[in-house]
Amino acid sequence: MNYKNIFRKHMEPMLMRLIYVDLVDGILKDAEITNRRKLQDACGRQFEGGPRAYYCPECRRERMLKANRESKARTRKGTTRKLGSIDACERCGKDYKIASALQRFCPECRPIHSAEHDRETWIQFYHKNKDRINPARNDRRRIEPTRECVVCDTVFEHKGTTSLTCSHDCSRAYINKNWNEVYGPRYREKKNARKKED
Repeated sequence: MNYKNIFRKHMEPMLMRLIYVDLVDGILKDAEITNRRKLQDACGRQFEGGPRAYYCPECRRERMLKANRESKARTRKGTTRKLGSIDACERCGKDYKIASALQRFCPECRPIHSAEHDRETWIQFYHKNKDRINPARNDRRRIEPTRECVVCDTVFEHKGTTSLTCSHDCSRAYINKNWNEVYGPRYREKKNARKKED
């Protein structure tokens, strides 16, 4: 009796039906959760859409047609750049190979520009939201400069670290103590079982 053939003939179709039903049920449940009635700001129409749907189907179609018209016009004018062609970096002026449509910088300057841009946007965000950011930040900064060692109970300066012990020796003792409490009983049981077998 070949069990593979029996499985293929009888069990596989049944399992595939169950998997299909589960998938369809899951998709329908997800669709019920994510698809909601939304009101579009631009035209004022209500439409059903997912979490990232910003426009009703009619406005979306109009926007796509407009974007396609503008893209073709740019192509006709010759202002588009083909992927793989050469362009000059806006930052250092060095030539680079275009890898994406919106690329403006060479691979060396891109991380530098990203860091500068992040810094500028963070400063703007901070100045707008500092009433909300500062209280939590100040609470984190107000940590007592000293802490009591969990092993020898001496008071030590932790210098802003999360260290619970005052020295390397206390740290080893703390780790050993925790290991003995958590894993020690199992280790001793296995060791005793091996001794009994021998």
